[in-house]
Amino acid sequence: SMTHLKNGTVWIGTASGKIFVYSEQGKYITVIKEHTTAVVGMAELCLANSENRIGKSSNPISYVLSADIDGNIFAWRGKPSKPRLKNKLKIQSHIASIITSGPLLYIGSEGSIFVYDAITLELVRECKGHSGIVNSMIMHQKKLWSCSADGTILVWRGSCKI
Repeated sequence: SMTHLKNGTVWIGTASGKIFVYSEQGKYITVIKEHTTAVVGMAELCLANSENRIGKSSNPISYVLSADIDGNIFAWRGKPSKPRLKNKLKIQSHIASIITSGPLLYIGSEGSIFVYDAITLELVRECKGHSGIVNSMIMHQKKLWSCSADGTILVWRGSCKI
């Protein structure tokens, strides 16, 4: 899994659990070894001033989220050369994919999509509709599109309505 960040870096999660950070020009910056199983999802979480509920800064805040197959999600912050682990979330399910939209974190899992508040890490809702692992998701025109190993593509509106 990989993600390209607004700061001009590319983060690549590997099957061994390592995360490599590169510049857009392909220059190696660092490696992170916090995960112990395959990194299956990477996403950037950018919070605007009104969404920033951590601390008292009025500047936008950006985090990199990494997820492994065993249900661990780590939130990273800091310079690309020395990212710091800021928070952890453990869900009781395997993870296959993650995306963010505004202050929400969407986690594709076994038959469900879990929606979390990315700041408080509280579960907001669970979207059920697939019978297989949710492999990939995108947000388009305020609708969540998901595809699953069961061969279906679902388009979700509002509070998990198909």
